[in-house]
Amino acid sequence: MPGPRVRHSLPRAVCALALSIGALRAEHLPVRIYTTTDGLAANTIDRIVEDSRGYLWFCTREGLSRFDGYQFVNFGSERGLAAAVHDLLVTPDGNYWLATAHGLVRFQPGLRDPRFEIYPPHGANPPDVPALAADAAGGVWVGTLNGLYHMEGKASHWQLRPVDIGMPREFTEDRAVESLLVDRDGALWIGARGGLYRRDPDGRCQHLRDGLPSPVVAALRQDREGRLWAGTWLGLCRISTGRALNRDSIEQVLLRGYATHAILEASDGQLWAATDRGLSKLHSQARDGIEESENYTAASGLGGTSVLALAEDRAGNLWLGAEGANRIARGGLITYGEQDGLESNPVYSIFDDRSGDLCVTTGSSTRRLIHRFDGRRFHVTYTPQGTIVVTAVTPVRGAASSGTSQEFVVTLTDSQGVSDFGVVNVLINNFIDGRQACYLAYVASTNTLILIDDAGDAAGPYAGTMALSGGSGNIQNSQCMVSGAGSGVNSAPDTLALTLNITFKAAFAGNRVIYAAGRDSAGGNNTGWQAVGTTTVQ
Repeated sequence: MPGPRVRHSLPRAVCALALSIGALRAEHLPVRIYTTTDGLAANTIDRIVEDSRGYLWFCTREGLSRFDGYQFVNFGSERGLAAAVHDLLVTPDGNYWLATAHGLVRFQPGLRDPRFEIYPPHGANPPDVPALAADAAGGVWVGTLNGLYHMEGKASHWQLRPVDIGMPREFTEDRAVESLLVDRDGALWIGARGGLYRRDPDGRCQHLRDGLPSPVVAALRQDREGRLWAGTWLGLCRISTGRALNRDSIEQVLLRGYATHAILEASDGQLWAATDRGLSKLHSQARDGIEESENYTAASGLGGTSVLALAEDRAGNLWLGAEGANRIARGGLITYGEQDGLESNPVYSIFDDRSGDLCVTTGSSTRRLIHRFDGRRFHVTYTPQGTIVVTAVTPVRGAASSGTSQEFVVTLTDSQGVSDFGVVNVLINNFIDGRQACYLAYVASTNTLILIDDAGDAAGPYAGTMALSGGSGNIQNSQCMVSGAGSGVNSAPDTLALTLNITFKAAFAGNRVIYAAGRDSAGGNNTGWQAVGTTTVQ
């Protein structure tokens, strides 16, 4: 079956959903990815911390990993740390404090047989601790799923006590603390699921919720100019640190719609954000009053689309938690533009051709050019006579319970007219992989819809086929079922709208990306895969 080719393993896979920042840029990242096969405890990393001796510590869902530049040493259940680790704080007295799913943990890795002492927050049920911060007096601020705590004392007399900052009294999700920061004036900032709090050194507290892109504040950072950055589940805010904390304190909102998990100011002053759609580089210079950013994804060489953690080592390398530990060499962002053979800078798709060569599509909304990369420069290899564009999917962000049908409409245009369409492909999965996916192909010439089986081979065998004639039949694999009733095709002179009535299976639950692609009947004009939306299977 013709159409964009889905590989079972894509070392340069395009699995980015970068819709609101604009066109992707043809940039490679000199990245080295470490995973469990290299000794990492787990591939999901919530925090990365460098200690005073230069060791990198990775807080993973399966324990703690220490990296010395050559190999990993893991601290997990076999060493008495039987919990996911969310954060790590190293204090001047040599204590290493861990925020874990079982509570606050203290240990000293320099000992021959380090012991893990657990301090579950009293009254916090569950005892999960997501975030830590050090105070000026040697204590530790502890953010739990049931509010703020403070650890104070020393040696064998540590005491963990709750701190009232004006959160709701009853246990609700709004009491969960996601991030903590002590600013240069000694004020404590608390990012919670119910908004942003500030506790001044004199104990007075203020709260901000209205005006934030999302009430969930998952990341906090103060830059060298004293500006406070708050990352929410729907955008990144710059917050005024003046005395009054209210909606007027929000000076700017960037990365709208992006869940921001971590913020880093590198040693060169560059500000970075880890989001659910990749690594964002924030520009210090604004154009037309709008501060821009660039987004790097799996297409740029990252291990995964969602980046959860960010750090910089003493050599200036960036470290990311993105389906493993990703190390980006210092000064290693290589940009390719018109000086490197591209006809124009906006890049609309990136793919491998049948020979395995890297190709990109550039151009304008009415003209596309395909370039092949020879290792040093790009060369135009094909100029399509017509232009096919994937224009939209509806809904862009869907959600439905498994077993409940949902209608998706994928719309494409062809400058040569609707009769020029050959195949329209739709792939719903975590990334571009046809295996264990809801992977469909519509063949225009026969008005036939094909569902690829669980093995994901686009050449067949297929899980089922059916004509889109309004019938009552259905086709299904282990991930989804497509009903003939409610599915169909509408066309205009240059537009094709493919309607799919899909019911997802329970085994396919989770957040999924919707990709679409189209090609003409001659096989020369192919959009490549485009990330056009997301859906949540509940």
